[in-house]
Amino acid sequence: MTRNPRTELINCLLDLAAFLETHPDLPVSSSITAHHFAQGDSDLDLQADIDRIAARTGTPIDFEDSPYGHYATLRAGRVPRRGHPRRRPRPP
Repeated sequence: MTRNPRTELINCLLDLAAFLETHPDLPVSSSITAHHFAQGDSDLDLQADIDRIAARTGTPIDFEDSPYGHYATLRAGRVPRRGHPRRRPRPP
């Protein structure tokens, strides 16, 4: 059987939602944040992945951390989603 991380994540979120709904006595946070770490072979590949997410979600690029090499987008709400580039280790 081929493993599908996207399907597994969706199923885990659905399981969590069902569990919380059936256990109203358990305390929960008012929000959670889901992160996506882009992968690519170059900075342009990483930036393109984040740009694609920003375009699909209608969110701007967050340049707050740009001086430190971070290029991110954020979708706000009860479950904010942040997209970040992930740099591959460079060969020695």
